[in-house]
Amino acid sequence: MIKEAGKKIPIKLKMVDTASDPSKAADVASKLILNDKVDIMIALHTPDTVNPVTSICERYEVPCVSLDAPIEAWLTGGPYKWSFHAFWSVNDVIDVFTGLWTRYRQIRLWSPLAQRPDGKVWAEMFTPKLKEKGYKVVDSGRFPYGMQDYSAFINAWKKRMWRLSRA
Repeated sequence: MIKEAGKKIPIKLKMVDTASDPSKAADVASKLILNDKVDIMIALHTPDTVNPVTSICERYEVPCVSLDAPIEAWLTGGPYKWSFHAFWSVNDVIDVFTGLWTRYRQIRLWSPLAQRPDGKVWAEMFTPKLKEKGYKVVDSGRFPYGMQDYSAFINAWKKRMWRLSRA
C-alpha cells in the first residue's frame, strides 16, 4: 500500500522469470502489458532482458525503469520516450575496478564471460583499457551460457597463471 491524498492505495507487484532469454523477455513483457494491463515495468540484469523489455514498453507506451545493464548496450535500442535506465557505463566500471586494483599491479586474470553479447562487449572494452593502464590481460575465452561446472576454466587459469609467474 502507498499513501496518497490521505488514503492508502493498493499496489500489486508481479515478478516473472525470463531465464535471460531475449525472446522470452519480450514475450513476457507483451503479456504483462496486454493481458495484465501493468502500469509500469521494471527490467533487470543484462541486455538480454533489459533491451527487449524496454523495446516492448516503448511500442506500447508503458513506462519502464531498467537497471543492471551497461548503458552502452541499452542505448543501442533508443531513442526512448517511455523507458528510463540507471546503470554505469562500461568505462565507469573499468575505472572503478582498476582504481581498486592499483596497488596490485601484477598479472591480471581476465575471467571468462558468457558467450553472449554483453560478455563479448565487456571483454572487447575491458581488454584494451586494461592494457592502456599497464595490466597484462589473460583472456581465457567465453564459457557457454548456462554452464554449471567451471572446473575446466579454473584449472586452465591455474596453469596459465603458473606459467606466467615463471616467465
